[in-house]
Amino acid sequence: MGKQERQNINYYLRPAKSIERKFFCDIFRKLEVFSPLRDYQYIGMGSKYFVDFTLFHKELGISKMYSIEGNASSEQEQNRFEFNKPFKCINMVFKSSSNAINDINWNTKSIVWLDYDEIFSRSNLHDIKNIVLNLLPHSVLLVTCNGNYSPDDQTDDRFEVFKKEFEDDVPMGTKKNQIVNKLFHQLVNEMINNKIQEALIEKNASISDDNEKMIFKQLVYFTYKDGSPMVTIGGVFIGKRDEEIFNNTNFYDFFFNNNIAHPYDIYLPNLTYKELQKINTQLPCENWSDINLFGLREEDLKIYMELYRYYPFYMESRFTG
Repeated sequence: MGKQERQNINYYLRPAKSIERKFFCDIFRKLEVFSPLRDYQYIGMGSKYFVDFTLFHKELGISKMYSIEGNASSEQEQNRFEFNKPFKCINMVFKSSSNAINDINWNTKSIVWLDYDEIFSRSNLHDIKNIVLNLLPHSVLLVTCNGNYSPDDQTDDRFEVFKKEFEDDVPMGTKKNQIVNKLFHQLVNEMINNKIQEALIEKNASISDDNEKMIFKQLVYFTYKDGSPMVTIGGVFIGKRDEEIFNNTNFYDFFFNNNIAHPYDIYLPNLTYKELQKINTQLPCENWSDINLFGLREEDLKIYMELYRYYPFYMESRFTG
């Protein structure tokens, strides 16, 4: 992630990403069927805001945490990250993600969020494979990247660049229109899943008992836009012997992942605080037409009814003294 990109993003004020994190919490709680969440470690890219670290520590009780920060090369920059850590249980790893993987102890079940802000790249796929090779069963891997790959008027040139960069990781039959911004998330989803399967073939090769071999269950396929279009892919790794437990736990019970073959687009209707407060007093309800508030679009009401429990609420405060 480039230094300038880090500086331009205030992670406190990204409403779709805020909702995404809360979605994650609901999914992660299902992992309790395998192990208590307090026994997991969380590995992420906290930036200087550590929003996800704060949420997962408070909501899930995870106390072993690593934050990867590859752009803090100077002592002054590193001191700033150390200063902004909200909890002492967060261990900073001041290396690129590809190098940081070697510094982390993988003898614990892990929740890993590779939260890249830059455009999807082949180095992301290398990170994914290396992490999968290290993960224990019941671990989770999430990958977020920028889905803004090619403007519509530059498709021909960008497609050649894409093929040159990704080489044999480009799926057979990929067409140039698949790298345009509205469709690129589909290609990212396919390529990440392909790389995970490649890593699992290698990982399982030395395991003789089929029941002990690991498989991947995708639980997350989100798109959203807090500025640039983003895509998040992820899921849990389980042993084949765990499939019945997995199926009985209803991991796909949520409105945001009950059709995992298609992305759930996290879209926030443009509503005023007064409108939100009025709607909230009438929720929960099953039918949008029961909401007594004029002037709002049916689509916006339906979306808010679905998201209201996850909706962020921002306030501006003024201190005098």
